[in-house]
Amino acid sequence: MYDLEMFRGNNRVFSLAVQRDGRPLDISGATFRFLVRKSVGDAPSAAVITKTTGAGLAISDAPNGIVDITFVPSDTNPLYAPQVLIFDIEMTLSGEITTPVQGTLLVQRTITP
Repeated sequence: MYDLEMFRGNNRVFSLAVQRDGRPLDISGATFRFLVRKSVGDAPSAAVITKTTGAGLAISDAPNGIVDITFVPSDTNPLYAPQVLIFDIEMTLSGEITTPVQGTLLVQRTITP
């Protein structure tokens, strides 16, 4: 479980570890989908932020299971801040679909508009 925090309208990169049984998982060849929603019951189509492999989400260290999620200002500019959102990362590896990473994203308000 990750608790991420960033300021609304900022650039930010988060590096997250994919593990299995507490050990780094080699994610070579995996694809990912990252969704941020306001609540657990929201449909995937209601996601306020979506990233996929090659589009805001990149594998930075496959043998050690590290993925980078890149946020740009347009991802969070439309959001009311401060706001706590939930996210998860769905991974497809060797035909198996799992959700190895989940957590919260706190979007803080900045003083400068």
